[in-house]
Amino acid sequence: MIKWTIGTCQYPELVGFMIYHRNRLIQPFLKVGIHKEQNTKGAGIIGIVEANQLTPTHNIQDFHDCKLYNELRKRLGESLKVVCDEKEATATTAVAQEEEASPLQVSFSACFHSGFATESLY
Repeated sequence: MIKWTIGTCQYPELVGFMIYHRNRLIQPFLKVGIHKEQNTKGAGIIGIVEANQLTPTHNIQDFHDCKLYNELRKRLGESLKVVCDEKEATATTAVAQEEEASPLQVSFSACFHSGFATESLY
């Protein structure tokens, strides 16, 4: 079973997935889905993938291109889109609440740390 966790950080320049094989980082900052597009929608969203079922290449810097690896990249892109949509909806709601709030209330923080999503493949 391949498990991954997606979350956000306060640094918008950090994007991508860290893919590990047996606790060793094989692919840092792999960009999939929205991260490959020319927009800021996926800014600051990072993920960690535990992919012990995949086979790394001989130099241990990539994975062999197989059906499972391609399916993983596809599912990571779909999960990333869901997290981006949730982040956008939360930010929109917070801005609307901030406009309605009185000046004495605590203002909305630009950091979005909630909404970590964990999923698995096979």
